[in-house]
Amino acid sequence: MSIDLAIIPDDQENTEIAQELLAKLKGVDVNVHILPPGVKERVPTPFVRDETGYKHFGIEGINHFVQKRLQQANPAIE
Repeated sequence: MSIDLAIIPDDQENTEIAQELLAKLKGVDVNVHILPPGVKERVPTPFVRDETGYKHFGIEGINHFVQKRLQQANPAIE
């Protein structure tokens, strides 16, 4: 499975958090895309685009995406 991570270069803290969250997913290729700085005012960043094309915005959205995938991989996790 391959997903896209869109980041803003000057948002180092959130970029690191997003990468740490995505590192929990085993066997997933993460393609990093650097967005121009002006995008930050229009779109919550960072964001992940999953294999279906759906976008998960911000750290909370990425965390929800990761937790959902982890639960799907191991239904015993609550």
